[in-house]
Amino acid sequence: MKFLPLFFVCWVTSSAVFADVYRCVNAQGKMTLSDVSGPGCQLVQSRPTQSYAAPKYQSKQHKNTQQEQDESESARSRYRSVKIMQPKNGTTFNLNSGELIVTVRTRPRLKRGHTIQVLVSGVEPGPRSRNKTVTVSGVFVGPHTISAKIFDRKGKMLSSSNEISIHVRHINPSNRKSSPGTNFAPTAPAAPQAN
Repeated sequence: MKFLPLFFVCWVTSSAVFADVYRCVNAQGKMTLSDVSGPGCQLVQSRPTQSYAAPKYQSKQHKNTQQEQDESESARSRYRSVKIMQPKNGTTFNLNSGELIVTVRTRPRLKRGHTIQVLVSGVEPGPRSRNKTVTVSGVFVGPHTISAKIFDRKGKMLSSSNEISIHVRHINPSNRKSSPGTNFAPTAPAAPQAN
C-alpha cells in the first residue's frame, strides 16, 4: 500500500513527458517521430495537460424548445429534388472561354434565405447564390463533374443534387474542318462553277 501513491505520482509525471512529440533525424538522414527526445531531435508539438470544462446546464424545457424549433425549421426547408437541368449529363463542350452556364432546378422552389452552391469536380468555383442559373468560370479542358448543394441562412447544407459528367475540349477556330462533331455553325456549300 505504501507504493500506491508513489506509483500514481510516477504515472502522472510520465504522462506529461509523453505529451511531447519530437522529430528526430539520424546520421543516415532518416526522419522519425517519437515521444522521447534524443540527439538530433526537435520538439514539434507539445500538448497541454488535459482539462475538462463542466457542461453548461440547460433546463429540459429550453432544450426541448430549441430542438423543436430546429426540427420544424428542418421540416419546412426540405427539398424533394435538386437537379442539374443544364448542361445535360454526358455532354461534350467546346469552350474556348472557360465559362460554363449551369442551371439548377429545386422542388419546391428555392426558399427565402437559402442559397445554391454549384460544384465543379468537387470544388466551389464561386460564392453561393440565390440565382438558379450560374455562370461558372475556369472550366477548362478535360472531364468534369457538376453538382449543386442547397444551404440555409446559417450555412447548414439541406440538400444536394446528383453529379453529372461533362467533357470540355478546346477547339482552335482555324481547325474547324479537321474537328468533326464541333458545335460551330455550318458553312454554306461552295457555289457551282460555270463551264
